[in-house]
Formats: sequence, C-alpha cells, structure tokens
Amino acid sequence: LAAAEELPLRAASLDLVTAFNCVHHFDLGRFLAAAARVLAPGGQLFIYTRTPQQNARTIWGRYFPGFAEREQRLHSEAALREAVRRTPGLKLVDTQTFRHARSSTPERLKAQAEGHHYSTFSLYPPHELREAIASFLGRLAGPEVTWVDEHLLVIAGRSRRDRRRRSKL
Repeated sequence: LAAAEELPLRAASLDLVTAFNCVHHFDLGRFLAAAARVLAPGGQLFIYTRTPQQNARTIWGRYFPGFAEREQRLHSEAALREAVRRTPGLKLVDTQTFRHARSSTPERLKAQAEGHHYSTFSLYPPHELREAIASFLGRLAGPEVTWVDEHLLVIAGRSRRDRRRRSKL
C-alpha cells in the first residue's frame, strides 16, 4: 500500500495506469510524475473524473444545498490538460466526455447522502448535512428522479522517445 503520488513500482513496469474518480484526492502533479515513471514506453494513463462544471450539473450540484460550492478539489479539463503537458514523459492523447442517463428514488439518494457515497458529503458538519438532505429531498419531484451524469476521460501516453533517450544515458 502506498500513496498515489509514491507508487512503489519499478520504473517503466506498467502498460496501463488508471485513476477512477480519485485524482481530486491527491496532488495531481506528483501523481502524474509517479504515473509517468512507472509507465512503460508507449504505456497509457486513463484518468476518469468529473470537472467542477460537470459536478455543478449533477443532481447533487443542482439540488443539494452547497454541494458544488463545497467541492473545491476537482480539476477543470484545462487544468488537467496543462498538468499532463507539464509532466515530463507524458503527452496528452485524447479527452472524451461521457454522458449517461441515471435514475433513482429519493430514498436511495437519501441513503447515498447519509452514507457519504461521495466524499463531498464528508465536508458537511452532521447537522448541516441533515438539513441539506431535507432540503434536497424537498426539491425532488416524484417517486423516481432522472438526470444525466457527465464525466471526463483524460488519456495520456508515455512518450517512447523520452524513455529511449534515458536508457542510452
């Protein structure tokens, strides 16, 4: 076990590194450097995340009091692109936005908030979370709620040229 910024793996030992809904929990620059170090020449890094803008458009961002405002750890697409660009050995391959229809019931959504399904809920003191849940539930219409979720996929590749140059030194 180790922090994402300190991957205890041999250099150039992986063909693929994935980060699924987690890059907002660690230092992005240090994580990208660690990923670049452990990726083999031609290896790829997949980062699946949500941007602040996408977060604001979720059911939580639209109807849960303070959700989008409290979540300050997410990175914009531009910031992710720039961080990859600044990381020696990595190059941006592609970005894609995924949209998928979601549905749930107010009861399930309440359970998600109470169970801290998203780490953002842990940013609320207990009494504020209870009040926000009550307000959120009052804003939902009907026994089933539908919305569209969005996520961003950032694909970065390990430069082949940089790795060969290092091996000749």
